[in-house]
Amino acid sequence: MNMELTVNDNSGRSMAEMMGVDTSAGPQKTSSLARLNILHTALMGEVEVAGKLRNTEVLPVGTFSLKIGEDIIYVAKPSIRIFAMRQQYAKWDAENNKMDRTVLANDLKSDLKESRGAFNIGRPLGFVTDWENLPQKTKDIMRVVKRTKVLFGTIKINGGAMNSNGEPIKGYDDEIPFILDIKNNTSIKCLDAAVKSISKTGAMPIAYTVELGSIAESMPTGATFATMTFTVKNKVDLIEEDSTTFQSFLDWIEWSNTFILAGTNIINKIWVLVMKTWSQTLLTSKEPLFNGEVI
Repeated sequence: MNMELTVNDNSGRSMAEMMGVDTSAGPQKTSSLARLNILHTALMGEVEVAGKLRNTEVLPVGTFSLKIGEDIIYVAKPSIRIFAMRQQYAKWDAENNKMDRTVLANDLKSDLKESRGAFNIGRPLGFVTDWENLPQKTKDIMRVVKRTKVLFGTIKINGGAMNSNGEPIKGYDDEIPFILDIKNNTSIKCLDAAVKSISKTGAMPIAYTVELGSIAESMPTGATFATMTFTVKNKVDLIEEDSTTFQSFLDWIEWSNTFILAGTNIINKIWVLVMKTWSQTLLTSKEPLFNGEVI
């Protein structure tokens, strides 16, 4: 798998570098592909008013954040181009402070392997037609294991980059490859509608710029969250580097799936070793392995 694909940017970086894939020697690679998120809670900061510092909202709900390496920048309405979309199941593991994920797939019509050696992170396959009659345990699993649409694309900040205080900052003028996880059903439907409208023109999503926006929402508890909007804008001419960028995203997806499946293979090997050891013990032991108790 060739990760040293180049792209014409001013710094001469490879697409692998821009996507954050470590291609140094060694079997284990890490990724810091820029990750796009949306603020569900406003960021507060101190603003001087009449000579006094006051704590006030500096970045509202619905502002987008882009994590590039160790840096985080904020932007209200960036424009993106969509290169690829995949789906997976994901669940936050609070005990180990990590996200459990399945492999990335074109759809959720079949079971998806995950790094723990099982499938779908325990979530049942298929569309639920009768939620009320589901066992409580199944409901609990479905609430925490989220259907996730994963969008791969490039983002233009359009001069709107801000720091965590809401202050304008310079730079970030190039198109930046990014990944975006979308779990909210309303946001997913809006994305699907935008892609469908582009498809009706006979073009691919990459051929259009799409403006990202947001709508601030609130729950009965008073908690806030944001949904995403996707507005199709201008058609653009494709360039040769777009093919390279697209192939690099496919390589990243393959790398990610290989990493997840590596965890599955390790667990399977451990299980085989345990069963082999247990079988040998069963054949050689002179003492009964069971005393009649249910274990």
